[in-house]
Amino acid sequence: MDLIADKRGTLEIKNSNLHDVNMELVNEFSQVPLKRDEVYIRSMYLCNDMIDAYASRFTVEALEEITRLVVGESVLKGHQHSSLPIARFFKAEVVEKDDHNWVRAWFYWLKDTEGALDLARNIDGGVYREVSISWRYKTAACNICHEDIRKCPHIPGDYYSGELCFYEMSEIQEVLEGSLVFKGGQIGTSIAGERSAKKDISSSKRKQKEEQRKIRELEKENRGLRKFAELGKRRVKEIKEEILRLARVVSHVEEDSDRFIRIQEKMTAAEIDCDLLMDYWKDFKRDFDRLFPPRRISMVEELSGNAQKSENVDSYRIGG
Repeated sequence: MDLIADKRGTLEIKNSNLHDVNMELVNEFSQVPLKRDEVYIRSMYLCNDMIDAYASRFTVEALEEITRLVVGESVLKGHQHSSLPIARFFKAEVVEKDDHNWVRAWFYWLKDTEGALDLARNIDGGVYREVSISWRYKTAACNICHEDIRKCPHIPGDYYSGELCFYEMSEIQEVLEGSLVFKGGQIGTSIAGERSAKKDISSSKRKQKEEQRKIRELEKENRGLRKFAELGKRRVKEIKEEILRLARVVSHVEEDSDRFIRIQEKMTAAEIDCDLLMDYWKDFKRDFDRLFPPRRISMVEELSGNAQKSENVDSYRIGG
């Protein structure tokens, strides 16, 4: 077990397994084997998928790309590319925090070096709070027209028909560095301790959560489909019964009992194609209307009570 100061300067007991894993990753970049008590380890919420101060945002896929590309890159102060790094990234993952996706990147620096303790004190004491990323990307799609923002007529930050114009960055080509800055372009960047925050949802947990959500949606959709299936079964049963009623009348009038027997066998079959079922209904409906054509009744006949009705039609009329 080990004692590590978190960003509020309090001491907390950490799990040694976490230290072992982190030190294995740290030592991938060290020329000599380092022990846990020889390094400081902190993390930063480097970038997210929110619209930033420049009216741009990263896609979730871009954040995943950044987690791969940032490992091994330098931590600087104020994007000063002419200066040497003050720390190095060794691990990163996409986490969900405050309903947004973030790149959380872990970095280390050596304790027995000039300025190391001051850096730790300024981070843990809350003086160094915000961070910023430097990167290269390929695609910048306008949210209004979905074309390349560098070529389309829309201006990021302006409103068009009440909609804010911004662009989405994807296909990250390179992460140059991450810096401690006085004010980050990304909203809500911060520096944290080594351990994972309870409110963080890791990339794997986020994917698991998303899969569970999809399963719930599929189950809900399945329940709806089952209801439609039940309605469909009832409707098929009703159509079969209607076909048999029509067939019984038509076969009786045409003295063709074999036709009724044949259709009765088909209607009692376990399965029948829906298109074929409707064809049977149309055939018998057409024959029924041919044998018992509807008679138009004039308003004069109806008012005078002279309208004549056919007993046969009234006895056997089914449907419209």
